[in-house]
Amino acid sequence: MYTIRRKPLYIVREHPLWAIVQMNSTSKVVFVCSANTCRSPMAEAIAKKTLSELGVTAFSVNSAGLDASDGMPPVEEALETMRARGVDVSTHRSKRFTLSLAEGGIILTMTKKQKERILRDYPFMAGHTFTLNEFANGFDEDISDPSTNDVSYKQCADLIERSVRRVIAKMLEDHR
Repeated sequence: MYTIRRKPLYIVREHPLWAIVQMNSTSKVVFVCSANTCRSPMAEAIAKKTLSELGVTAFSVNSAGLDASDGMPPVEEALETMRARGVDVSTHRSKRFTLSLAEGGIILTMTKKQKERILRDYPFMAGHTFTLNEFANGFDEDISDPSTNDVSYKQCADLIERSVRRVIAKMLEDHR
């Protein structure tokens, strides 16, 4: 089980493309996409699996969708993709993004438009809101929705997994 504590998040130093974030004794990350039935639940599941494998319990990981209908299961292709990776996301149910989900943590969106929308609605979250690629890799490239683009669910999960592992590495490094 993951320990959830409400501790402040401090931006220590900023780089033009990403911030190095120093966490107190716990950290919170919320992955955000559109419907919370594909990309963000895959990111959440990959992060939780990675943290579990590392024996890390001090991080809270969640996901949400900007346009989500509460209570929807992941799309079948996402279920199958994650099952092939040894992760069961069948109990996940979508939820709409609310600011309380991200309180004291960082928000990692799948696209620039999602990031812009959050910052338009919550301008005080600047410095806490990034695209996943921006925070993990230093470049602001979207992770495309496989249901509407040419990228396959496997390719999408591969991109998400690489980025999520980098996010965790950065957080653990900064957590010390």
